[in-house]
Amino acid sequence: MLPTDHVITWEEFRTAFRAHHIPEGLLDRKLNEFLALTQGTRTVLQYAHVFNHLCQYAGHHVDTDAKKQDRFRRGLNTKLKECLNLVRPKSFNELVNMAITQDDCITAHRAEKRKKASTRPSGAQSPSYRLMQNTAPKALLKNAPSGRWIFRPPSSKEQLDSQCLSNSSSRNSLVQGQMINSSIVGTTITIVSIAGVPHTLLEIALNPRNLF
Repeated sequence: MLPTDHVITWEEFRTAFRAHHIPEGLLDRKLNEFLALTQGTRTVLQYAHVFNHLCQYAGHHVDTDAKKQDRFRRGLNTKLKECLNLVRPKSFNELVNMAITQDDCITAHRAEKRKKASTRPSGAQSPSYRLMQNTAPKALLKNAPSGRWIFRPPSSKEQLDSQCLSNSSSRNSLVQGQMINSSIVGTTITIVSIAGVPHTLLEIALNPRNLF
């Protein structure tokens, strides 16, 4: 029982009110929520609102302005912590205002990057690569036997026969080389001798008129 001339302070009234209306277990739960509070996906304004609400259950953890600032910094996202690391505001409210301003700048920067990425032409995108098996090219000649083949240079007798044929018709100057199975490992180059000049099958397929 208090004396009749005792003046009740605010702290005494608050302690007696909580003890009567708020269970001890609820106070412990709210304190644990405050100690584990982080910004997460919230904006700084939303985080500050929840922080101020739970401060009333934090007791000695936020009984000074410096302690309150320290707790608020701990819950901020990593990017904001980095931006405000060297900032030393005079009060908790000033720290909150700085954090809100910095958060708006970060959000605007991210929105600008997404806008540029969405308007970038398709040709400017990074090329994509696909792993493929290195196989021998398919035969260019129709009904050609399977496997890898090359043409060897004609023999002396075949060259003589070719020269005789070229005198009668210039369009029949293709020297028939003998086809043999290639033992070369990897990509095979098929070579055909036309009028004594070696050519690949790809050159013959692309420019047949320029070779006769």
